[in-house]
Amino acid sequence: MDVVIGLATGSSPLPTYERLFNSLDEVPRHVVTQGLGTISDARHLVMLATGESKARPIAQMIEGPVSASCPASALQLHPDVTVLIDDAADDEPVHAGHYCETYRHKPSWQQL
Repeated sequence: MDVVIGLATGSSPLPTYERLFNSLDEVPRHVVTQGLGTISDARHLVMLATGESKARPIAQMIEGPVSASCPASALQLHPDVTVLIDDAADDEPVHAGHYCETYRHKPSWQQL
C-alpha cells in the first residue's frame, strides 16, 4: 500500500531535505512512501541509483548481509530485481566487474 505523508515544518526533519534542493521552499511538503512489504510484493523491482554518494549504499545492498541496518538489502531476497547504476555509483561493490560481465552474457529471453 502506498502512503502519502506530510513532512512537518518547524522543528521537523524538513530542513534535513533542504540539502537536496536549492532552497527550503523547494522541499516537497508531501511525499509518497512504501514499506518493504509492499515493495517485496512487486513482480519486478527496478532500483536506479546515480552518483558517488550512492556507491556505499549500493555496495551494502548488493554484497552486504540482509540486515535492518540496510533495509534495501532485503532486495537480495526478491526473485526479480534489476539494479541500474552509473559509473560513480559502482565504485564500491567489490564484484562490480562480475556483475557487468554477467549482464553482458545474460540470456536473450531476460528483459532489461
